Amino acid sequence: MKKVGRNDSCPCQSGKKYKRCCMNKFENSNFFSNYNKKELITLIALLKSLPQNHGKNIRLEEIQKEILKTENFENNPVDYKKIKEYLLENYSYHHLEDPPENLFTENIMTPLGNMVVFPGLTEGQVYILQSLINVLANENPFSDDFNKEALGQTFFMLTISNLICSSLNYKRNLSHVNVDSNDIYFPNEKYIYENLDNFIFTKDYFEYLYKKFNIDNDLIENFILNTSLEDFKSNDVNENPIIFKPIIKIDNHYLIVSPTNFVFAIVFNIYHTAIKYKCFDALIKQLSLECWKQCNFILENFGYNRIKFDFVQTSLPIYEGLFIFDTDKLAYVTYHFDDGKDFDSSFPLTPYLGEDVLDKITEHKKRTYNSFINNEDLKKFEIFDFNITLLIGRPKLIGYKILNKESNYLGARMDELVILHKSGKLNNLTLYNFAQAKSKINLINPSFLDNLSVFIGNDESFYLDDNHRVDNLFFEIGNALTFKTESIQKNDVHVGIYPFNESFIFLPVERETFPATLPIYKTIDVGKFSEKILSRAFDREIWIEPVFKENDNKQFSIEICIAIAFWFNEIGSNLSSLLKLNKIKPLLIKIEFDYIEDIQLEFGKLDNSKDPFEQITYFTNDNEITIKLNAYFYKVTYRNDNLGERLLIKRILYILSQIYDDDKRQVLELNFEEIDFFLEKYMPINQKKKILFQISDMDIRNNPNNLIKYTRGISSYHVNMQLDDVCESLGYSNLKKEIIFEGIEKEKLLKQIIDNFECLIKNTVSKFDFEDILLKLLSFYELIIFKREHAKFELMPKIECFKNHCDIEKVISKEIQKNNQISLSVRCLIEYIIDNPPNGTIPFDSNKFDECIALMSNIINWGFMYDEHIFNITDTSISILKSGRLGTSKDFRNLNFEPFYQEKFKEDILDYSNEFINKNFKLSEINTKSHEVVEKNEYELVFEEEFEVDYNDYINVIFESGFLAFENERSIMSSHKKSFISTLSKKLNIGFDKIEKIINTFSIKVNDSNQINFFDSENNQNYPWRFNRKKSLLQKPFIIRKVENEEKIYFGARALYDSFVSLHGIISSGRFNSDKTKMRSFLSKINKEKGDEFNDELFNLVKSKLNCLIIDKEVTIGPKKTDILLNEKDLGDFDILLVDNVLSKIVCIESKNTNFARTPYEMNREINNFIKKSDKGWIQKVEKREQWLIENKNSLKVLANTIDYSNFTIEYVFVTKEAIPLSFIKDINYRFLTMYDIRNNPLILFDKNIK
Repeated sequence: MKKVGRNDSCPCQSGKKYKRCCMNKFENSNFFSNYNKKELITLIALLKSLPQNHGKNIRLEEIQKEILKTENFENNPVDYKKIKEYLLENYSYHHLEDPPENLFTENIMTPLGNMVVFPGLTEGQVYILQSLINVLANENPFSDDFNKEALGQTFFMLTISNLICSSLNYKRNLSHVNVDSNDIYFPNEKYIYENLDNFIFTKDYFEYLYKKFNIDNDLIENFILNTSLEDFKSNDVNENPIIFKPIIKIDNHYLIVSPTNFVFAIVFNIYHTAIKYKCFDALIKQLSLECWKQCNFILENFGYNRIKFDFVQTSLPIYEGLFIFDTDKLAYVTYHFDDGKDFDSSFPLTPYLGEDVLDKITEHKKRTYNSFINNEDLKKFEIFDFNITLLIGRPKLIGYKILNKESNYLGARMDELVILHKSGKLNNLTLYNFAQAKSKINLINPSFLDNLSVFIGNDESFYLDDNHRVDNLFFEIGNALTFKTESIQKNDVHVGIYPFNESFIFLPVERETFPATLPIYKTIDVGKFSEKILSRAFDREIWIEPVFKENDNKQFSIEICIAIAFWFNEIGSNLSSLLKLNKIKPLLIKIEFDYIEDIQLEFGKLDNSKDPFEQITYFTNDNEITIKLNAYFYKVTYRNDNLGERLLIKRILYILSQIYDDDKRQVLELNFEEIDFFLEKYMPINQKKKILFQISDMDIRNNPNNLIKYTRGISSYHVNMQLDDVCESLGYSNLKKEIIFEGIEKEKLLKQIIDNFECLIKNTVSKFDFEDILLKLLSFYELIIFKREHAKFELMPKIECFKNHCDIEKVISKEIQKNNQISLSVRCLIEYIIDNPPNGTIPFDSNKFDECIALMSNIINWGFMYDEHIFNITDTSISILKSGRLGTSKDFRNLNFEPFYQEKFKEDILDYSNEFINKNFKLSEINTKSHEVVEKNEYELVFEEEFEVDYNDYINVIFESGFLAFENERSIMSSHKKSFISTLSKKLNIGFDKIEKIINTFSIKVNDSNQINFFDSENNQNYPWRFNRKKSLLQKPFIIRKVENEEKIYFGARALYDSFVSLHGIISSGRFNSDKTKMRSFLSKINKEKGDEFNDELFNLVKSKLNCLIIDKEVTIGPKKTDILLNEKDLGDFDILLVDNVLSKIVCIESKNTNFARTPYEMNREINNFIKKSDKGWIQKVEKREQWLIENKNSLKVLANTIDYSNFTIEYVFVTKEAIPLSFIKDINYRFLTMYDIRNNPLILFDKNIK
């Protein structure tokens, strides 16, 4: 036999040269034998237990194998430096190692509590072990002897694992630590010395655990490695005996050789024990059934609703289910489990192919699929073939054969499905969209989660490269680790100790969802133990739970419990040293809340002289505290601060200070006075408020009742798919270089893009039933309006509650942006459907719903870009990239628009704060006065002249119509017009004709011509990207459609009120578009008055804050005797004039009460006001006044004649009500400040460096 040369390929088939692979391993025995065996074994065990070495397990297991088969050890202390050098030289790489795919530590829930384990390398093992424990620890068909033996050994091993993790200060759900090198990481010698003993257990301690778990000591032999009996010759890493037997006994000590293999060893020991008790097949069957139940629960959470179907009975290892997840889509879910056939307990990792079973399953599925498409009730549905696999730990062939070339299919493991559920990032269409995207590209990595995590993280798209349109993509193994880590840590499922029946039980909990990660948990759905809140703010659990009564508002009671847990977390760091919970049972706080039906009526009955704190009553029983809350608490909570919450926490702390532990010591070492002082300091009265509710009186937008549950935003998947395809639709494909568009060509391209998306909407909706699509969109719009308004309501408390935990302003800014985007897109889609009504007959499905909203969003976004171009607001570069996608330069937007929107958001926060403090918690007054005739004001008279209806009748019709719609399911009115008007007429005692005229005036009629096109409209009333259009639901909320000889009316309750508020706001702010003289005159007057009011407010603010030589307003320049500064020509006036003689500076203020420009179209109008081609622009006028003052500084002596102004500097400053885009997007020579800037620091007027 030829001798293997140094440079030959290694016989182990690693693909490496012999000198870089196995050559030196023959010298291992000589090297390792120089040192103390016990110390060597524990050293490598410690190295395996370091997060820096996660993923290097195969090398470390090979090293351990070499050590264990070495004989005749010396007893020399280990030289760590030499060991490190040796391992670096000989074990720098292993060809079978991949990047880590698991967390470094995870948690196993047991009846004994939480047990932290090292998952090791193999995916899904922790899930399998957890599922096995769930089966064995609950009622099952197995013998007591089997349960006792299997669980006893399992708990024994988990206890050892938990002890090691605890001694190394490892908590559950830790990720690995990235290091620059792939070399085996060595900590410093001090750390090694301090931690080696953590892997050594005495014989006495093991015997203590045998007794604790009531198991025979010989059973643990299943986990103990006997080096004299084991076969270490195999080079197959799956046959390394350390994997299954991670403990070795030396003398009277047990050494934990491989803690990272404990999970593996426990799982296969349970199987081994089941084989011993002849119940292996039954165990696998029970395991698969329990996991199938969990699978159904998860799918339901995703939005998959199981429907009844009689499947053909089969003995194959599958479960089947038919789920509807869209109006026209069914998911045929097959759950294929490894039934353990031919399982070899001697070699548990022997691969099982089972090709014959796969073929039989495929044939069975094809027959089932054919029964679907031939079923009269099901043939109209698209079938999504979703395959789920449950493995049991051994390698198994997984294969999915396509049932139909036209159907989407997908395959995932059960443990991956659990991760997706924990992530909270899926809706009913995510998996379907992923399957569609996956069918259009070749994904080389077969890993479901690796690919899906990229898809989700990339806005549900595989578009990754502007320079290429790729057909193949490869994401490296382990790519999903971040996704998996975030999901597990976010969810953090574990058990908490719950006091029950004079003892305790362990209840599974998962983290409550907040903008930040907080230690607040809620019990998972566990029957009577559901809806319990667990606070982990202190060293010991504190449970808070509602006491439900009949007709209770359960959600509000739960919110109170969550608020208590939140405040425990907020004050926990300062209170924990004073709160001694370690010598009492876990605390249980019960909240008994008296539900109030009519809040305002009840509030009116309360005695305001009573102290609300004293109305928070309680009683205690051992470790249980029951707190009773009534209407007084409700009222003290209904305010713009957290007083009610502070009183509740104060009561709880008072109670804790009166409870004593087993040593007769106060649980809380504070007296009442000290508690009051503590809360004054650490829980001040402000807007940091967790319990929020609104009393919706007239403004029903904030009322959460009668809304659909269909919660989603704009579909990133559809937005991206549409962008992927648009260029090819326009005739651009297979590009070898980028095409850049400028000037008129850019304008033409933008029109083509918008027309393309518009045509897609028209074609997409054409097959659907008009009324069905309209009612679904109106229902969704109701939900969106509520979410948008409620987000505004809770904005300030949310910022205050979470600003110390995360970048909450960034979170909220994105949330507002998304709310506004979906609100605008849905409203404009409704308006489009009205103008282009489909004449199909089939129901509107969720996928097309998402697709159409995405198309409208694309239309609006590209419409903005179109206006930016034609109005010369920006010079955004637009091109068609080599990848076939549209490309736009984001430089200008990032440098100019983003700072503007950030500034606006800061202003909005201040406005929301003011509104929260001054408006949100005012109770409406009960009107006890007789109905007297009140003279109409100017607004009402002008309104009547503009719309030719009585204003009071209009108000009554709007509000009564809203109330009628709100009483309906989904808050939508769909009625025959005559019948509806008759109902209103009777209720309001207003004539039929008057009401009809009001409804007709404020309605959009469904267009029957079906000829609307965006760019054919003369007055641009169909451009959805432009604000303040008359043909909009914001001005005309009723929808009228003629059906045969009768008209129908449609509208949403919240949309109706939203329109009322919007129309009033547009008129009151002077922005309404009218061609009638009275209204135009009124609007001009409003703008003049608001300008004067703003200037007066600014003047009074400056005068109160600054000490200047001259502070004057409306300083006119002109030839009249009444002008303050004389000049031959009338140059207008300085709105505010400031002169500081200390700084020798003159500041002229031009104040402008501007309105926020929402769109590029409005920005253009604003820019034109400031900069006109004639000399009548605001800036041109300012330039003339500035130049005049430069030449006539001493003219100011008429205001203060003691100073020579000739050497004074002059600056002209624009001060606007709020930030305007002009100063951000155009190069202007003048500073632009806002009223917010002046309120914050008036000195900014004189110092440019302050801002």
